[in-house]
Amino acid sequence: MSESEQIKLLAEQLKIIGDPVRLRIVRLLASRELSVGDITKVLDLPQPTVSRKLAELRRAGVLKDNRRGKKIFYSWTTRFGHTELRGVVMTAKAREFTSDLKTLEQINLLRKGR
Repeated sequence: MSESEQIKLLAEQLKIIGDPVRLRIVRLLASRELSVGDITKVLDLPQPTVSRKLAELRRAGVLKDNRRGKKIFYSWTTRFGHTELRGVVMTAKAREFTSDLKTLEQINLLRKGR
């Protein structure tokens, strides 16, 4: 990939994660793959809204999807995972990020029957 193409990709990724909901989704997916349903529960948003935001992130090359039966799981693409943006997303401090991660852990514990 040429330097010009790299700059264009980085600019597109910056633009796409600039939305607060998309940024929260990207932060949630920083540590693990999640289903649409999991993301919907954590963010407490309607499923169509979350699906639309996920599709936008996928089209921009930030996320990839993996279908397992009827469920679709999302995770970072290799391209996004190795950009400077990864560092920004991983180190960003916001009350919403902390709350989202706590909610995700509660969901995981409930699933494990604890």
